Amino acid sequence: MTWSFRLTNLNQVPIGEILNASERKLKIGIKQVDTASFKIRADNELLLPLFAEDTLLQAWQGDDLRFFGPVITPEFASDDSGGEATVAVNAVSPMWRLNKRLGGTSAAGFTYTNTDRGAIAKNEIDATNLLYGDTGIETESASVSGSISTYTAGPYKPIITEIRELANAFDGFDWRCSPLTGNATKIGRFEVAPIIGSERPDAVFEYGCGLHNIRSMTFKRDLSNMMNDAYHITDNGAADPAGVIEFLNTTSSDIRGRYQGVVESAGIFDPILRFNWAAENAIVRGTPRLIATMTSDLVEDNGRVPVPFTDYEPGDFVPARARSHNVQLFDGLVRCYAIEISVDENGTATYIPTLVEEAGSGAEEA
Repeated sequence: MTWSFRLTNLNQVPIGEILNASERKLKIGIKQVDTASFKIRADNELLLPLFAEDTLLQAWQGDDLRFFGPVITPEFASDDSGGEATVAVNAVSPMWRLNKRLGGTSAAGFTYTNTDRGAIAKNEIDATNLLYGDTGIETESASVSGSISTYTAGPYKPIITEIRELANAFDGFDWRCSPLTGNATKIGRFEVAPIIGSERPDAVFEYGCGLHNIRSMTFKRDLSNMMNDAYHITDNGAADPAGVIEFLNTTSSDIRGRYQGVVESAGIFDPILRFNWAAENAIVRGTPRLIATMTSDLVEDNGRVPVPFTDYEPGDFVPARARSHNVQLFDGLVRCYAIEISVDENGTATYIPTLVEEAGSGAEEA
């Protein structure tokens, strides 16, 4: 399907389609602030509105809106060699605005007791929309995360940081911000769930075997994050009367020796949850991490390329297999956390699934 980028003002009134653009890129995923970017020549008719007013960027794939968010940095740059000056434009989803909104705006913050983590995140967004003006984020369709917590919002902490703390904690949740159109004030819908996505057995990625539908890939076996002897210390420190909890993965340590470490406290004080959190770290991190990156493409005539947003989307689990020189590198399920899209001047799109959860997209720090 054809991709088109369109500019609107803050009231969502169309300004114009972005034509003759180069380096059109998107990154759309879960548990991240989505991003979009492009470059135009300085003689483009959209030069004036990009610098004269705040604008919003839409990215459409055919009739489907894939991205909608504020433009944060149009940057003019001249060419010393005498070539045409250009303007590089970067945009982010409205979740970025939550880096500019503070939760728990009092000396002690605000404590939620035995409250669903997703409901806490929803309430923080609703509160800032009510008290300080609309962020453009709708929360009405947000479902519960299924995880109960006692959590202190703030004091004076960016709300996007609060959401990451809630989501990334033990027994956390997935979230995303889906683009909205046809709403007078909202441009994104905040959604939470225990897991966003599902198994998609028909969307198979295969390199060196089967469908041969991977153009390029990297595969790494990484021991740098190993931990098979995990310790949990509460936020009160090692001197806390509750003590330090340890879990040793003997299966791993008998083979590889001890890899000791202190896990993130995750704000946990319940002894059973602390033990489970230490155990999960020691078990999951007790084996080398296998990291794959891949660019899907048609490599051979019998290949079938899984179609992003049709056969799979961010959050889904898909089968992946790779062979090289008759050696099976891996064969199993991988999770797609995000999809990076690059659209060239001819409108041809290249898709790169992100198969490793990232700590943050970086966009929210802009």
